[in-house]
Amino acid sequence: MSSYLLPLELWGIRLCLIGSDRGVQKVKFITPEEDFSFLKTLPPWGEEARKQMGDFQTGQRQKLTVPFDRVRKSSFGEKVLAEVQAIPPGECRTYGEIAAKCGSPGAARAVGRLMARNPLPIFVPCHRVIGANRKLTGYSGPGGVEFKKWLLEKEKDVFGKP
Repeated sequence: MSSYLLPLELWGIRLCLIGSDRGVQKVKFITPEEDFSFLKTLPPWGEEARKQMGDFQTGQRQKLTVPFDRVRKSSFGEKVLAEVQAIPPGECRTYGEIAAKCGSPGAARAVGRLMARNPLPIFVPCHRVIGANRKLTGYSGPGGVEFKKWLLEKEKDVFGKP
């Protein structure tokens, strides 16, 4: 099985999708100094990933559905990832709301732990999950909570949410 790297941009943020023949395994935020110009081979899902990201940036697509090749989680973990993927751009849900929708209303902290280790930020939009008090809480991506806030504001602008 082959391994692939696919650099992309989202609203000026540089990302690198890392994956296999089956799909994306991880999203890495990359710096301007990191050079991927040597890459010549697109992954099988590369063109679709580029198209979806372009459509998402302009508000023409609400959900990124590029195939994933991820390590299987527990059934609870799979439910959490699916619920987080279902949150529309520019909207938020609390960790507790996600836990309750997954059938475990007392598992807000477990949802938080899953989000902290999310290997697919943006695609599984953990930045849309917030604290019980409706305030922004931790974000393991670059820039922490300030970046989480910026992503949410950008989504609201692009998708016309109040």
